[in-house]
Amino acid sequence: MINKKRFLFVCKANLDRSPCAESLFKNHPNIQARSCGFYVEQGTEINQKLINWADIIFLMDSENQRLFFKKFKTDKEIIVLSVDNHFCRNDPELEKILKIKLGDYLKV
Repeated sequence: MINKKRFLFVCKANLDRSPCAESLFKNHPNIQARSCGFYVEQGTEINQKLINWADIIFLMDSENQRLFFKKFKTDKEIIVLSVDNHFCRNDPELEKILKIKLGDYLKV
């Protein structure tokens, strides 16, 4: 059995950007993905257990990066995707941007 890489996608509220990114990897044979956020009413709030679970952590923007390093310390690989916080989850433009930014990972 192949060990799947574990990706954690993080955005502000776990409503739009990070769940959209997670959904791109839903049926990926080599990657398991989860999403979370900092200020969550619905969805999953970021926590140390999720950080420990992940192999790579993808932060949606520089504000997420600031919040992340203010609250957590980790030696995990961190990638800032620079995706603005003005998209809705099912926005085709958001999906297109994420596919471009995550293209190399989708091919793995």
